[in-house]
Amino acid sequence: MAYSCWIIFILFFQGQFLFAQLSSAPLAFSAESFTSTSGQKVPYNILLPENYDSHKTYPMMVWLHGRGERGDNNTSQLNNGVEKFLEPEIHKKFPGIIVVPQCPENDEWTNMSSKYRTGEQHMTEQPTAITRASFELVEHLQKKYKVQPDSTSLVGLSMGGFAVTDWMARRPDLFKKGIAMSGGGSSKSKSPRQIKALVFSW
Repeated sequence: MAYSCWIIFILFFQGQFLFAQLSSAPLAFSAESFTSTSGQKVPYNILLPENYDSHKTYPMMVWLHGRGERGDNNTSQLNNGVEKFLEPEIHKKFPGIIVVPQCPENDEWTNMSSKYRTGEQHMTEQPTAITRASFELVEHLQKKYKVQPDSTSLVGLSMGGFAVTDWMARRPDLFKKGIAMSGGGSSKSKSPRQIKALVFSW
């Protein structure tokens, strides 16, 4: 997992270094909640760069967890590798806004996100309810934190890995880069080349 994190750093935060002094307070994600226009609630955690300046723009990364971290406690999704960003040295050298939403127990990031189903999986015409709400969340945070244009990326593990290809195919206007770990995709969905996106998968 540590190796994967370093690859993520190089891809999304290359050339962006922060030389401010480390804060004496321990780093921690901030637990938040968002309600979509349809009433769907999205619990999420967010981590801002050290010495966050509201007058500056930053890249944003959305981290999508797997099936085992679903729920509504807004904490389970923080235990699959994203916690590495709390290490002071990493947080200092690679500044960016990190968003970690949580999928409810009765839903999935994508309908093709189960390795337990047989046969080839294909994207459904419409995204799942939590995915539609998550798109609204991303748009809301992009405006709130003045996210750099074309700098919102996706990282997903297992169910979240399937979601990376699903979300990027559905919303290439929102997501330009992605890393899918232990995920997959549909051969009938648009390829990264078609949507002009950069996707790494393993």
